[in-house]
Amino acid sequence: MEPVSERINWGCHYPSYALRSTMVDETSEDDIIRERAFRISDKLDIGDLVDSSLFEEKKDMAVAPKEEDEAIGEIFDPFSNSKRTGAIERDGTVRSAPESDIVTDVAMDGERRINWILMGMMILIYSAIGFQIGFVFKPIVASLSLIFLAGLGFFLGEKWANDTRLRVLGITWVIISMKVLYGLALELQKWGFIGVESLGALLIVIVCLNIMASYRYEHDAIAAQSTLVLLAVGSTAGSLFGQEGVALMILFSTVLVHGLAIHRKSGNLAALGIVSSNLWIGMHATTGGFELGELRVMSLDEPLLLFVLLFGITALNASMATRFAKEENWFSKGLNVLGLGSPGLWGVSVSMGLMGALLAVASNRGDFGYALALVTVLTGAFSGSYLVVRGVPSARVLYPLTIVSTALLIFLFYGQSFSASYNISEYSVFTILGAVAVGVVILRDQDSVTDRVLWMSVVAVLSLLVILVPAESVNSEGDGGALLLGMLCLLHVGSGALAIKRNSPSLAGVTVLLPWIWIIIEQFVQESLRTLLISNDLNDPGGIIETDPGPLAIYLLVCSVMMFLVNERMGKTDANLASKFLGISEISASVRDSGALQLWSLGLWLPMVSILFLSQFGSFTSLTLLVVTGTLWGMHTLALFRRTRVGNLEIMIGTIILSGMIIQWRHGMGDYISLFVCFILVTILMIQKDGKELFTISMGSMGVVLLLMIPDRVVSVYLDDFSSLPELNSSIVALFCTGVMLSIYLPKSGSMDELLKPALSSLWLMSICTAVTYVRGDSTYLSISVLMFMIATVWLVAKGELRRELQTVTRVKERRDLALDKSVVKREQEGFPTYDALEAEMVATRRKSREKSQTDNAGELYTSDISHKPVIVIAVMVLVFVVGIVLGLTSGPNPVLTLGVGVFVTILISIARFRTKQLELDLPHVLGMEMPIAIAIFGLVSMHISSLMGPGASNTDLSGMGVLTILLAELCLISLYQQDNMLDRIPIAVDWFVYSVLADRFLGVILYESLPWPLRVDPFSGDSLEWMLPLLGLEICLIFAILINYWIGEMRTKKGRESEKGSAFGVRVLSVTMLSTGVAAVLAILFAINYGLKKKDPTAVGMAILGMALSMVSIGSWVDGVSGITGEVYIAMGVILLAMLISTLLTGGDMWSGMLSTHAHIFLIIGPIASGLAFLIPILLVLLSTSVWVVGILQLRKSFRAFGLLDLLVAIVSSVAFYGGILFQPQIFLVGLTIIAIELGIISWLGLRNEESLAIN
Repeated sequence: MEPVSERINWGCHYPSYALRSTMVDETSEDDIIRERAFRISDKLDIGDLVDSSLFEEKKDMAVAPKEEDEAIGEIFDPFSNSKRTGAIERDGTVRSAPESDIVTDVAMDGERRINWILMGMMILIYSAIGFQIGFVFKPIVASLSLIFLAGLGFFLGEKWANDTRLRVLGITWVIISMKVLYGLALELQKWGFIGVESLGALLIVIVCLNIMASYRYEHDAIAAQSTLVLLAVGSTAGSLFGQEGVALMILFSTVLVHGLAIHRKSGNLAALGIVSSNLWIGMHATTGGFELGELRVMSLDEPLLLFVLLFGITALNASMATRFAKEENWFSKGLNVLGLGSPGLWGVSVSMGLMGALLAVASNRGDFGYALALVTVLTGAFSGSYLVVRGVPSARVLYPLTIVSTALLIFLFYGQSFSASYNISEYSVFTILGAVAVGVVILRDQDSVTDRVLWMSVVAVLSLLVILVPAESVNSEGDGGALLLGMLCLLHVGSGALAIKRNSPSLAGVTVLLPWIWIIIEQFVQESLRTLLISNDLNDPGGIIETDPGPLAIYLLVCSVMMFLVNERMGKTDANLASKFLGISEISASVRDSGALQLWSLGLWLPMVSILFLSQFGSFTSLTLLVVTGTLWGMHTLALFRRTRVGNLEIMIGTIILSGMIIQWRHGMGDYISLFVCFILVTILMIQKDGKELFTISMGSMGVVLLLMIPDRVVSVYLDDFSSLPELNSSIVALFCTGVMLSIYLPKSGSMDELLKPALSSLWLMSICTAVTYVRGDSTYLSISVLMFMIATVWLVAKGELRRELQTVTRVKERRDLALDKSVVKREQEGFPTYDALEAEMVATRRKSREKSQTDNAGELYTSDISHKPVIVIAVMVLVFVVGIVLGLTSGPNPVLTLGVGVFVTILISIARFRTKQLELDLPHVLGMEMPIAIAIFGLVSMHISSLMGPGASNTDLSGMGVLTILLAELCLISLYQQDNMLDRIPIAVDWFVYSVLADRFLGVILYESLPWPLRVDPFSGDSLEWMLPLLGLEICLIFAILINYWIGEMRTKKGRESEKGSAFGVRVLSVTMLSTGVAAVLAILFAINYGLKKKDPTAVGMAILGMALSMVSIGSWVDGVSGITGEVYIAMGVILLAMLISTLLTGGDMWSGMLSTHAHIFLIIGPIASGLAFLIPILLVLLSTSVWVVGILQLRKSFRAFGLLDLLVAIVSSVAFYGGILFQPQIFLVGLTIIAIELGIISWLGLRNEESLAIN
C-alpha cells in the first residue's frame, strides 16, 4: 500500500487527472477501472494507522437483527427491506452483488432440476406403459409383462439404490415398480380375476409392500404414493355406506397417513398428508360425484357433515404442521428449485392445503354464513398453530380455541331453535363468536406475527372476499359491487395503516400493488372463461364480478390515495421487486437498474395497465376514466413536487405518455389527455431544473401526444357519456401546449451544452402543432403556428450553433495544450513513468470506435472524444426528409424527388464536412458512420419506404430502388473521402450499404408487398429499365462490396490487425444472400467458408451453411429444377450435420458442436416441411433429442440437455398433431411410449453418472 501522503499529493496536484507515462498500446482497460476507483474515493486511507476492527464491531452492532419466521421460512419476499448483499438502492442500483441470482441459480442447479424432471417423466411414461400393456395384450401375457416390468424395476432399484450417483434413478425404478403393481391390481379386477372386495384387500397388501419398500430403501418418495392410494381406497370403501362412510374413511385414511409420517419422522409425508387430505375433501365438495375405473368419488353435499369433516381434518393438519414445522420437505425444496426461497414446512403445506379447503368454501359460496364459518375454522386452527410455532406457549393458544370451538360445534348440532327464533343461521353465530375468539388470541400475541404473514394474510382475505361477496350490476338488481369494493377499501386502508404503523415495506407493497393486480387477474380469468364457453357453443354466463363505473371509480380513487400516502411514508424504504434480477444477462441487469420494478414505478405503470384493461371492457365512463387517470397522474406529480417520489423519472414520463396515447387512440378525448400531459410535463420541467435530457423527452413526448390529434379517425371503444364531455378546440389546445413548452425551453437553449436533441425535439413539436392547425383548417391558428416555428428556429440558430462551434474549438485547443504539457513532463520524468488517466481513457475510446485507429500523436489522441455536431444542418436535413416522407405518402413513388433530395442532402453533408475540416474537428459518428451521412441514409430509406405506401406503388417497378441504391453507394463512398484509416472505414461503409438496402427491402415487402420478396426474384422476367437494370446494379454493388471486404480482411491479416468476428462476417453474408439473385451470394458463401475454416470460427461457417440454403431458394427462382429438390437437399444437409455432431464425440471437435446442433435442427425441421414430408418431423426430433442429449452429457454442455428435453417434448406434441388418431391405437401408442422410455432411461443413466461434472462445468 502506498503512503497516504503520496495519494494526497496526487489528488492535489492533478485534480482532474492522475498521471502516468506509458506507451499508448500498453494501456489496458484495467488501468481505467483502477483510476475510476481512485477518483471515486474522496477520503483518506488511514487503514495502516488505525485498527479497523474497532469500527467493525460498532458497525455490526448497528445492524438491525434480521426478522426470522420459522413457520413461513425463507421465501422470496418482493418487499424485503433488509440491506443484504444484492439489495436494491434508492436509485435502482446495486452496491454489492448477491451470493446468487436467477442466472447463477439456473446455471448451477440446472442439471439437478433437469434430472428431477427426467425422473418424473420416467415415472409417468413407464406407468403409462404398464397401463397400455393391459389394452394391447391378453390377460395372461399382460400379467406376466407387468410382473416382469415390476421385477425389472425392483432389480434396478436394488442395484442402484446404494450407488451415490445413481441412487435417485434406483429409487425412481422402485416407484415405477410400485405403480406397475397398483396398475396390475386394477387390471386383475377389470379382467374378472378378482372382485371389488378382493381388489381392496390386494391394494392394502400392496400398500403394505409399498411401506416396507420405503423402509428398506429409506426414501419417503416410495411411501408417498401410498398416501393417495389410502385416500382413494377410503373413498371407494366408504361410498358403500353413503356420505357418512366416505367422511369416516377419509378421516381414518388421514390418520393413517399422519401416523406413518410420525413413525418415519418424515416431514415429507407430513406435508403431503396435509396437502392431499385437504385437496381430497375439496374434490369431494366441488364435484357432483364421478367414477374413474373402480374408483368411486361421492359428492359431499350435506353441509353439517362436510363442516364437521373439515373441522376434524383441519385440526389434525394444524397439529401436524406444528409438530413438523422445522422439518425438511419436498414442497419447500421444489419452491427452492424454482428460485422462490426455502419456505418452511408449516407455510408451504398449510398454504397448499388451504387451496383444497377453499374449494369446499367456494362450492358453498351461495350460503354466505356457512362459507364464512368454514373460513373461521381454517383461520382459527392454522392461526393457533402458527402462534405455537412462533414460540407462544401451546396452552395459551390451545385452551381458549378448544373451549370455544367445542362449544360452537355443540351449538351447530343443537342450536337450530335459537337460530329460528332470532332469524340468524347457526353458522353465522359460529362465524361471529369464532372470529371474536380467534381475533382475541391473535391480537393478544400480535408481536409474534411477522410482516410477511400479515401481507400474505391480506392477499388471502382479499381472495376470500372476491370469491364470497356477491357483486352484481344495478341492472341485475345488485349493488353494482358497492359492498365488495367497500370492504376491499377498508382492507386496503387497514393494510396501509398497518404498513405505516409497523414501518413495513411488505404491507406497503400489498397496499400499493394488490388493488390493481387482483382486478387484472379477475377480469382476465372472467373473459377467458366466457370466450372458452362461447367458442364451444355454450351459454355466456356473464361476468363473475359485475361492478358499476361509479363504485369502481371511487374504489380506484381510494387506492390511488392510499398509494400516495403509503409511498409518502414508506417510499424511501426502497422496496424493490428487482432484487433477484441480478446476473450476467444484459436484459436482467437493465430491468434491475432501470427502477421499473421499484415500488413507486410499480404504483404508476401497474395501475395504468389495470385501468386500460378495464376500459377495454367498458368498466368506465368517459368522465370516470379521466378522473381516475388524472388523479393517479396527479398523485405522482405531487409526490415529485414534494420530492418524496423515488424512482426513474423517464419511466414515469414514458408510462404517462404511453398510457395517454392508448386512451386517446381507443377512447378519444385527445384534447383532455393533451392538457393533462402538458400540465405534468411543465410541472416536471419547473421542478427538475438540472434535467438536461428532460427538455428532449418532454417536447418529444408532447409532440407524440399531439400527433394523434391529426388523423380524423373513429374511436375504437366508445365509453358511456362520451358525447356529454365539453368539446375543446384542438388547434387552441395544440398551440397552448406547444407555446408553454417553448416558453420554458427557448430561454434556456443558449446555455445548453447539448443542443441537437432538444432542438430536434422542439422542431418536431412545432411541426406537429402546425400539422394539427393545418388539418383543422383555421388559417388564423395556422399562421400563428408558422410564426411560432420561424421565431423559434431563428432563436436556436442565433443562440446555439455559433456558441457550440466556439466551445468545441476551445475544448480542442485546451486538450492540445494539455497534450503538449504532458509531453514536456514526460521528457523531464524520463525513467520515472507515471500514470496518465486521460491518455488511458482516450485509448479505450479509440478502441471502442470502429472508425478510429490507434495513434502515437498525442494531440490527436487527447482529442479523440471531441467532435462538432452541426445542429442546424442536421435539423434542416430532418425537415427535408419529413417533407419528403409526407410527399411520398400522398403522391407515391417519385424517383426524381428521391434523387433531388439525395443531391440536396449531399450538398449539406459536403458543407458540414468542409466546415468541420476548416475547424480541424471531427464529425460525431453513429455506428462508425459520420452522423450527417447516417441521418441521410436513414432519411432516404424512410422516404423510399413511405413512397411505397402511397398511391401508384408497384412491386414490378424498381426504379426507385435503383435510385436509392445509387445514392446509398454514393454516400458510403463520400464517407471514405479524406479519411486516413481505410482499413477500419471501408468495412463500416460496406456494412452501412448492405444493411440499409436490406432494411429498405424488408420494410418494402412488409408494407403492402411494394417490393419483391427476397430470394424470390427472377432478374430476367421484367422490363429492362424498371426491373433488370436496378437488380443488375444492386448485384454489381454487392459483388463489389464482397470483393472489397474480402480484400480488406486479407490486408488486415497481413498487417497483423485484429480479425473481424465471425458473427459479423456471417451476418453480412446472410444479408448479401437475401439481397442477391445468386452470383454475389455464392461468392459471399465461399469467402465465409474459407474465412471460418481458416480462423476455426464455427459461427462464420454456420452462417455460410445457412447462406447456402438461402441461395438455393434464390437461384431456384430463375433456374429450372432447383426449387423442386430444395426440401430433400435440406433433409440431407440436416442428416449430414447430425452425423458430424455425433462424430465430434470421437474427433474432439467440441467447438463445432453448437453450430452443428443448431443447424441440424433448422434443416431437419424446415426440410420435411418444404418437401411435403412433414410427417417425418416427430421421428427426426426423436433422433435429434437423443443425439443432442447424449452429446451434451458427454461433452458437459448444459444447454444441449435442455434442448434435448425440449426436442422430446416437441416430438411428443407434434406426433399428436401429425398422426392424430393413428397414434392412439394401442399397439402404436405402446411402441411410441417404449421408444420414449428407452431414451429417458439412457439419458437418465448417463446424466446421473456425469451429474457432478456437469454441475461443476
